[in-house]
Amino acid sequence: FLDFSGSLLNPQDEVLLKFDSSLIPSYKNEEEFILWLADFIDRITIDTSKGDYPIKKNLANLSSIAEKLMYRH
Repeated sequence: FLDFSGSLLNPQDEVLLKFDSSLIPSYKNEEEFILWLADFIDRITIDTSKGDYPIKKNLANLSSIAEKLMYRH
């Protein structure tokens, strides 16, 4: 397991990404940590089998904008 708490001791003004490590359960409580990790992975994973999803639409829009800019010059 990785210990993130030691690497997050930078002054808050220098950190670009604000991160509250107190939300992560201790790896010493293995069952709670595994449940938290499984939930975290589930929340950040995009289910592509369902077809349309927001990021797909955004990428399509970005692609069409890029094509228009390329053909303009």
